[in-house]
Amino acid sequence: MISSRHLEILLSYYLSQHKETPMAKRRGNGEGSIYRRADGKWCASVTIGHDENGRRKRRYLYGRTKGEVLEKLDETRANARSGVLAEPSRVTVGEYARNWLETVAKERVRVTTLANYRRLVTLHIVPHLGGNRLNQIAPLHLQTWLVTLERAGVSPTQRQAAHVLFKTILGHALKLGLIVRNPLDAIDKPRVGRKELQLLTTDQIRILLATARGQRLEALLVVAVSTGARLGELFGLQWRDIDLEAATLTIQRTLVEVGGHLEFGEPKTTRSRRRVDLPAATVRALREHRNREQAIPHPTMLVFTDTMGKPLRRSNFSRRVWHPWLRRAGLPSVKFHSLRHSHITMLLADGGNLLAVSQRVGHSRTSMTADVYAHAIEGMQRDLVSRLDRVMG
Repeated sequence: MISSRHLEILLSYYLSQHKETPMAKRRGNGEGSIYRRADGKWCASVTIGHDENGRRKRRYLYGRTKGEVLEKLDETRANARSGVLAEPSRVTVGEYARNWLETVAKERVRVTTLANYRRLVTLHIVPHLGGNRLNQIAPLHLQTWLVTLERAGVSPTQRQAAHVLFKTILGHALKLGLIVRNPLDAIDKPRVGRKELQLLTTDQIRILLATARGQRLEALLVVAVSTGARLGELFGLQWRDIDLEAATLTIQRTLVEVGGHLEFGEPKTTRSRRRVDLPAATVRALREHRNREQAIPHPTMLVFTDTMGKPLRRSNFSRRVWHPWLRRAGLPSVKFHSLRHSHITMLLADGGNLLAVSQRVGHSRTSMTADVYAHAIEGMQRDLVSRLDRVMG
């Protein structure tokens, strides 16, 4: 006779062997699936449409890690929704470039960079290559394209920018399997000669400061000279960014103009978001500016504005303030950005630490500071040799 204890054991075993498994959720079209292959690589498959017989067309994506494949999968879905992948062999360069701007670049770059990308695509890529099938573009087409731009008078800087951007766009198409190789890998990037930096000497800066003395935006000039801040960073300063007691200024936004509209954006690079120590003269100038403008002590109020209290526009500032200052001072017509170059050059030539100077002005890499301002670093080397002479007797 089977005991009740034995019956419980048999019943629990039976139920464990006959559990009802939940039905797997069916994926919708375009959702894709991802799995790891026997060789360790990750693979994803996604539906990108249907053929003339109604059968699903799938694309297979591969990567070394799951995260890499997931990124490709997300981008492929976005392109499929926009229609670019409906028939890959028919996609033109123009269609893909415009789609890339809206689905990839728009999510990854600043608004000013996106505006520049759109201009390059509209002026230098689509008019010459836009009608070509994406998967039929060959190195010969691209070499001819760059020669055509040169003969049309497009500057080396713009040709290089168009080359770099189009190579990025084609690299994205390669990653999604729309082309089998990037044809721009075979074409050298147009060379751009190094431009001589526009600089103001120490004496010229003193004359300029004297000319602006007592002017409504004098403090803006003083801050620019003493910090090397970019013009957009100065325009975006709010009073909460300035600690006059601690003599510091924090750069955490920039004012940009896109399509005629002003808006706040992120600083140019990650290292552009920075705190800068201020000289005593700059602190005095900011105190005077705040008193002169009778600034309302509201933290989000802009430090520098036009006469109506509105954000400054680059074109108006250049025409109404900057160039009149230069003319009255009897100085050459240089860009406002020359003050940044002059600031960096003076610090380095005076023996300033390269890393500290690079961080102060928000360069993305110290090597960039060293490369662009090599002329100032030569003076540092002469100073080092003098120190060695003193040490060695």
